[in-house]
Amino acid sequence: MIRGDRNAAVVTTAALLFLALIALPAQALADSMLYAPAESDDPTYRQLISQQIGGPCDYFDARLGTPSPELLASYDCVHTWSRDPYNSPIEFGDRLADFVDGGGRVILGAHTSSQGGSLILGRITQSGYLPVTSLGASDQQSAWDGTCREDCVWTNIPGVYASHRAIGTMADPVHATVCGRYVDGEVAVAFNSDRSVAFVNGAAAFPYPLDPYMAQLVGNVCLCEATSDPEGACCLEDGSCVVLNADDCDFEGGTYLGDGTLCDPDPCSHEKTGACCLSNGICIVVTASQCLESRGTYFGDGSLCKPDPCDDDPLGACCAPGQPCLVTTPDECAALEGEYQGADVPCDPDPCPEIAACCLKDGSCILLTADECTARGGSFQTGVDTCDPNPCPPVPIQNVSWGTLKWSWH
Repeated sequence: MIRGDRNAAVVTTAALLFLALIALPAQALADSMLYAPAESDDPTYRQLISQQIGGPCDYFDARLGTPSPELLASYDCVHTWSRDPYNSPIEFGDRLADFVDGGGRVILGAHTSSQGGSLILGRITQSGYLPVTSLGASDQQSAWDGTCREDCVWTNIPGVYASHRAIGTMADPVHATVCGRYVDGEVAVAFNSDRSVAFVNGAAAFPYPLDPYMAQLVGNVCLCEATSDPEGACCLEDGSCVVLNADDCDFEGGTYLGDGTLCDPDPCSHEKTGACCLSNGICIVVTASQCLESRGTYFGDGSLCKPDPCDDDPLGACCAPGQPCLVTTPDECAALEGEYQGADVPCDPDPCPEIAACCLKDGSCILLTADECTARGGSFQTGVDTCDPNPCPPVPIQNVSWGTLKWSWH
């Protein structure tokens, strides 16, 4: 359905015809894309993407539900952005991360990484997946500055003009590569290190004005792989940092820091980084000054985002007396007089000492650890996890005469 008046329909039709004349990028076509925004459908936008990828682009309303793992697995790419809240932002984020782990590609758009009520959550926001974080969103318009033009995502795109996009966007300094910015310096496109997750900064579907080139850009991101050797930060002998591929860095006598690493913040200046908790609960690894600029809480040089320091109540294995391994918060474990094993530590494999039947000298049975049983002078029954029925041998009865018994008291 094409919304708007008659003139709008004419403009949309012209856009479709124009895009149909543009040659597709020189790469294999994807089979399909799932368009799953927290917003109403825009069939025209989907049709433009479908023309670009050479396959279907289907709609799922993420305000009303969460795509199942089976549904996601039936597509090559998933594209989502939000204006309204997601039905289940954590579940959707976890499933998108699973989709990426299974070989899929996710294209995140406006609001998904911004601080506010409509952002996506779950594992897809962890470092290594989400390429950027953003302070907010704005209707301030801006155009692509033309950088990164050699990358296949910009094939046959003379320009992109975003009327609605994220602002204050910060790329992950370790796992992200920025591929194009707007003229005001905001990120236009960014990838994680293996390009399985992309951030396309702009909304060009209903209810915002349609930009056919933005739809083409999303299609290109779904289709293409990197057109050149991956690049990363290279520390030269003079202490300066440049972005090169590994071979060029070696030729210049530099130290290559890995694919997708960046020179901003400068890794060659030896400025230390640590975990930073943003106000939306997302953890990123940046310098102390960058964390302060983002109005975050810095956890110290060398601190990491796993386990997540931004989680006020992390779950982990708890070894409590007389209990099997339990997954609890630190406070819950302390209430059980247990030993908290750390955030994200699972109970499988079991980190707790074995609790089994302990046969005491009086023939009674109690469930203890091996050390506790030894301390009570008992016999630890490895592999016996119950005292009902009592596995302990009865205390032997000794037959003695009354005279012998009286003599023992002398």
